[in-house]
Amino acid sequence: MNNIKKFDYKSYLNSIKRKYKIRIPEKNYKFPYSSYDIVSIGEKYCIFSLYQNNALISIDSRSNFKIIPIEIDHCHSIFFYKQSLVASCYRKNKILIFNSSSYKLIRSFYLKNDQPISSILYGDNLIFIDYFNSNLKFINLRENFRIEDNKPLLLNQQNPHSLKMKDNVIVITFRDPPRMLIYEGLNLYKIKNFESDLDVFSSYPINKNLIIIISLNKGIYLYKVLLDSLILISDQIERPTSLTIFKGDLFVTSESSNSIHQISDWESILL
Repeated sequence: MNNIKKFDYKSYLNSIKRKYKIRIPEKNYKFPYSSYDIVSIGEKYCIFSLYQNNALISIDSRSNFKIIPIEIDHCHSIFFYKQSLVASCYRKNKILIFNSSSYKLIRSFYLKNDQPISSILYGDNLIFIDYFNSNLKFINLRENFRIEDNKPLLLNQQNPHSLKMKDNVIVITFRDPPRMLIYEGLNLYKIKNFESDLDVFSSYPINKNLIIIISLNKGIYLYKVLLDSLILISDQIERPTSLTIFKGDLFVTSESSNSIHQISDWESILL
């Protein structure tokens, strides 16, 4: 049995909502405090996005919350690399790049005809997936921000939902039907189709042969590529959406629990 701790951020958010103009949806809104992504900033802390509340919040190893002082609007996913924090604002057709230390805005991309649900920095490119238009595009950060269509990398799959990278491993996740494309660099390594009742919201690569699967309706699993097997890590978190590894533990976001969940004692299944 995993050791799971739960850290509720709702009360913190309500305590700062006036000072920082936090948006709180109407009472009849189903998931007013949903969080869809989280990243670890080295060994310092994690940052998670609050999609409806137009806020990024950090949580440290002592479970202290702190608002990140940047303007954000409907941020669906975040990505951290070196000194850059990338925010994909799906509904606003924007990708924002901030300095991860000062939080100064480095670059803003308004993508009129695209809805970037998730993005990463790879080499000289900003790569993003467009959920609505089923596309994948590169923005060249060195050549006048030239945008290239790379839809063939999606292999004709529709509605990409999550784009994650660790080291040189890139994973693209689709929800309906549930499947995953694993790339080593930009070379396809594995296509995995899941059972139709598994709502795969996102996937976190440990390496090309070990991928953590986050299922909105079924829980968190480790997928072992070489064995083509799924091993349950936990089904005790309500509607999990994303995770990161922070100081050896899994820090997990949820659509409905208003909390960050910390899973310890999970690594034995890696063997």
